[in-house]
Formats: sequence, structure tokens, C-alpha cells
Amino acid sequence: MFLSRFAVAFYPAAIALVLASMAGQSLAQSATIEGTVTENGSGTPIGGATVAVSDPANFRQTWTTSTTNAAGEYTITVNMQAGETRDFVIEAAGPDHAPTRYNYTGNLPCFFNCGPGGEIAVTEGSKLTSIDLSLDTGGRVSGTITDADTGNPLPGAGVSLITPDLAQYSFEFSGIAQSGGAYTTALAVEPGSYFLQASGGGANYVTQAWDGYPCEFGVCPIADSDELTISAGSVAGGFDFALEPGASLSGNLHPDDIEKLIFLYNAAGQVLAIDFMFAGDLPETAWSFDGLAGGSYYVQLGPRTGQSSFIRILQNGLLCPWSGCERARGTPLSIPAGAGLSLAPITLDEGGQVEGTIIDANTNLPPTGVPADAQLGNYDIIDAGGAVVGGGRIVEEGGDIVMQTSSAVPAGDYHVRTYSEFRADGIGHEGINSSEAIDGYMDAIYPNIPCAGIDCDLAAAGTVSVTTGNTTSITIEIETGSTISGRVVDQATSVPIPDAVVRVLNAAGDTIARAMTDGAGEYRFGALPAGNYFVRTSMSGHLGPGHSGVQNAYFDRLHGASGSCSEALCDPATASAVTLDGTNDQSLGDLEVTSGPVISGQIIDLAGGFPVPRGAIEVFTDTGDFVGRYKVNFATARYQTTALPPGTYTLVPDVSPAYSGVSPSGGTTPSATSSSKLANGGFTVVMGEEDVDADLQVVDQSVDRLFSDRFSEAQ
Repeated sequence: MFLSRFAVAFYPAAIALVLASMAGQSLAQSATIEGTVTENGSGTPIGGATVAVSDPANFRQTWTTSTTNAAGEYTITVNMQAGETRDFVIEAAGPDHAPTRYNYTGNLPCFFNCGPGGEIAVTEGSKLTSIDLSLDTGGRVSGTITDADTGNPLPGAGVSLITPDLAQYSFEFSGIAQSGGAYTTALAVEPGSYFLQASGGGANYVTQAWDGYPCEFGVCPIADSDELTISAGSVAGGFDFALEPGASLSGNLHPDDIEKLIFLYNAAGQVLAIDFMFAGDLPETAWSFDGLAGGSYYVQLGPRTGQSSFIRILQNGLLCPWSGCERARGTPLSIPAGAGLSLAPITLDEGGQVEGTIIDANTNLPPTGVPADAQLGNYDIIDAGGAVVGGGRIVEEGGDIVMQTSSAVPAGDYHVRTYSEFRADGIGHEGINSSEAIDGYMDAIYPNIPCAGIDCDLAAAGTVSVTTGNTTSITIEIETGSTISGRVVDQATSVPIPDAVVRVLNAAGDTIARAMTDGAGEYRFGALPAGNYFVRTSMSGHLGPGHSGVQNAYFDRLHGASGSCSEALCDPATASAVTLDGTNDQSLGDLEVTSGPVISGQIIDLAGGFPVPRGAIEVFTDTGDFVGRYKVNFATARYQTTALPPGTYTLVPDVSPAYSGVSPSGGTTPSATSSSKLANGGFTVVMGEEDVDADLQVVDQSVDRLFSDRFSEAQ
């Protein structure tokens, strides 16, 4: 079965929902569910209530609905396969009555179908009766939706409700604008606080959060918009939206005969939407995105699968063969608000690929003790300059340790190592992206050079020749080594600290490898070669570009050092070296860390008023010494430093080449580069003994000059 072509906003469950709905439509048999819906307390029948049957395994997917008659009665027919038994959840809500779920008394994040709870088993051919629900009084929302330029009503546009926990009610609760632009949400919800979001209902308008915040494709930091209050027994009115006409971006991608994915990213590199071209769509080549707010954008164009022989690229010609490559780099596309941009046709180049096996260097056999079908992380393909440009998965298959076919890279000579930079997955320890490990073995770079994860001697390594249209098979030999383990605890309480990053350093302070503590505060580095190493915490650190990072308000600690330190200011010369012989393991005991003041905040994009959920803050001392790079946490859109000693610091936001910093006096500074960050200015923060909150302002350089003028006046 082929999917028809569609474009989808980047919600994690979106593809699953489409597949689930199609699967539901193909079922031919049925079962019946009956019951009544009444008002809680009085028992009065509720006519016109919506009853929804859902499969909780498919998050947010409503299987089918029915409406109660004047007596509050409903009958629902559920399509099922012959002989099938399936768990369903039953929910109901009315225009004046808040939703509830049958057989469930807990707190659901939203309705209809926001997860499991209260399931009932339904068997094909059966009839379930007395599935009764009682509803409390709820409230609704009303307002108008108009065109911001003309003031004309936008019939068909709609609003959706989102809870303070950021769960979105299903479309049955939405409000759809009528011919005059007025809307009222269809079903009541529980009294309380909510966020509200309006979209064009298929027309080319920019989605907007209440009150006046643009949200492209519904990818929106909604928690930073304004809340509204809904009361029982009333319709909260006056929630009017004036939607801005959307900008458009389109183009054509070749070759015609391959399945394709086109990803749209905003100026910060956050994915906004995907356009799919599957087998049933071919030879289609045209792609498009509407509803853009205008500004800077990046587009990734490539084959549907990462194992294709064709190379993914960005719209600016930069290669992006690695799934972990940074998209927001180089020159972005600039699209004015409300405008349209059509790119020249782009044809993907074919590249070469790598595959292989991993064996024990001493036995020439696969390492023993690896579980069947183990997922062992990924391997990296590295170019002559040391940059990761591709990679693939490492798995156990039939007793072998297999390097599955990689993504395609341009023809040339490369290094290949068993370690993956994306989430710091090494073969010798379990990582975020791997569920098992080749215990006791060291990472290696082709053909047989041991390396400690991040740090590999490229000069000593061999190269792998990749040719266009071909797959090069290799074998990497690995050896056993020594592990380093220990625990991170709060010095004052001895309480273990989970999810803290720990680094292995060389004498120069360069990071050799990273690991993360578990729930007991324990960490373990997969095997390392013989040598002298230094170990320290990274209390506001991250494992790699695929890891959002952790933020702990503690000073760092070097193993064997007498005092605390902060990130790059930690000097290995003050610590004790950990000497490994390549055979015996080292347990270091506890790294005791102390709490202290931190700098935290957000990077604010002034065009929309929302925080940017990607990027980092780089911190320098008043003498220009680099302290650390603190990644913005995607979930919270906040950064946080480690604990810092009193002093004056310069903070430089680093999001993408599309952004400039906005100084406190209202001027802008160019996008920072590694050699000019301090020269381009930054934000000065004076640190004492207390935490400091510092929001740093940036502006998309493609935004109309009027915005920049307005920002300057607002300072």
C-alpha cells in the first residue's frame, strides 16, 4: 500500500496518525457499543453530546464518533477485523458539558484520546451495552478570525485549545469560523486556564497563538503565549484573531524516480514541516510549503531513506549526508512576509556508501557476549578535515557485529570509526541511542586503531575509498581495554546526581569522551586505551549534537582536585591523572560537587516575541577566557550555565548565521564566528553570590527593517 502525497507539520505522532487512520478505513467487520450520556448529579439526559471511540495505542487518533439523541442515547458501530479483539477508550463531551472518559477517574492530559487509561475490550461481532457516561458543566470560547490586511472574515479558519501541560484537544473541540468570521468552540472543556491557537484552515495564513504571536505550522512555544480562562456554564468571548497572509516556498526535486523527503527548517534550525513524495506519487518532483511568517529558512532535500545512494543537501548547496548534520548553517533563504519564493530545480547527486563488520582483533571472530539483535549505536564517516559527514547503524545480526549500509557521501577517501558523535554512543557502553554494548571493548578507527570515542588519531588511521554508485565493505578490528567508572554526588548531602555529564580529558583539557550518570548518579566509560587521563564533571553539558543537554546548578569537579571549578576554566594540572594499562578497570569513587549561582535565561527572537528553542550561549570572563558553551534545552527553551564564581562575564548568543544579536542599546551585531565573538560584542553580566537571569535578544537578519527599528525604539 502506498501513501498518497501529503505535507505535515512536524508533530512526532503525525505520520503514525495518518497510517492508523488508513488502517482503520480498511477494516470490514464491526462491533456495537451503546449507552447514555447524562448530567452528573441531576441525571438529566444530554442530547447532542459527542461520544468518541479511540484506540489509545494511537495517540490522539479518534477511531469514530457518534452523537446522542434527545434521550442522551448513543449507538456506535466500530469497524474491526474478523475475530479481532481490541482495546478502546470511550469519551464524551457536549456543547455545555466538559469531557470525561468511561471507566477512568485519573487526570488525562486532554480529550479525545490523549493516551491510555480506562480501556475496555471490544470483540468483533459483539454488542456492548450500558456504557454510560456522566458529564459536569464546562465552558467554551468564542471570537472572530479575520484577515489582518483586509479585515475580511476568514470562514473555514479555526482555533484549537491547548492545556497548560501543552496537550492539544482533538479537532472535535475546535471552533470553525462561519461566513461572518465568528467562531465558537464546538464542545465544552473543564473550567481552567488554556492556550488558544488559530490557523487558516487550509488557506495560506500564518498560524497565531493568543494574543498576536505568530506560530509557523503550529510549531509554537505556546507556553510563552498568553493564557485565557474558561469558566463553567459560560462562553468566554472576545478572543479575536487577525491572521497574517502566509508566505510560500516551492521548488522541484529530481531524480523523478526516487522517493523524496523535503524538510523545512526555521532560522534556528528547528524543523517546521515535511513534504513527502512516496512511491505512489512518482514521478512527482514538485514540493511546496505555505503558511510561512517570513524571514530566514533552510531546506534539506534528499531521498526518503538514509540508506539511499543519493546524497542529501541543503538549499544552499551544502552537503548534509549525516542525519546529525547542522541544518542552520551557511546562507539561508530569505522570504519577505506574505511573499512567494520558487527555487530553481535541484537534482540530487549519487554518492557512495560504506558497510562492514566488526571483529575481535585477537581472534578474528565477532566479539562474544553480545545479545541477539542488539542495537549498538552508530558509526561515523569522517572526512580528511576531521568532520563527521555520514554514518550508519551498528547491530548484531546472526552472530555477527554488522555495520549496516551507511548514508551516501560524495566519492572520496574517508576515515570510519565505531563511535557516533551524534549522541556520544560508543560500542563499549550503553548510550542514549544504543540499548546494548560490546562490553569491555574499545572504540576503533579503521582498520584497527584504538581510539577513545571523540579523540582518534587520524594520521595513524587508514582510509576507506568510496566511489559513486558503489558500497565499500570494510572490517574494523577492536580490542579490549580499561573502563573508568564512578559516581557524582552532592557534597553537602551525598545524594547522587542523575543525568550529569562526565568528561574524560587529556592533559591539554581536550575532551576525549563523554558519558552520563544514571539514576544512581553512576557513570561508566566504555573501554579506553592505555594512557593517562583526567576526569571531570560537566554539570551543564551535553553528549553531542543529538542531545538536548542537562543543566545543573553546581560547580564542576576534577577527580583528585582539591577545589571546584567551572567548565573550561577547570585545569587538569590541578587534578590527579587516571592511569590505565588497557587491561584493568578503574573505579574512582565519588566526584563531589557543590551548588552555586548560575546564569540562566532564554534567547528571544524579537520578531515573534518567542524564545528560540535551539542554539547555545558562549560565556567568556572579563579577560576574554572562554568558560563554556551552554546549549539551549529544547524542551524548556532555556539555557543555564554551571555555577560560576563572582565576576563579570560576557555572554554571546550563537544560534545560526541567520541571526544577529541585539545589544541593550538597540543596535545589532553580526552573527558570531569562532574568531570574532567577543569583537562583535555580547551581553555583560555581573555575577555575585546569587543566580542571575539574563534573556538575550536576537533578530533574524531577513526580517523587514521596520522590525529592527521597532526593536531599537523599544529598548
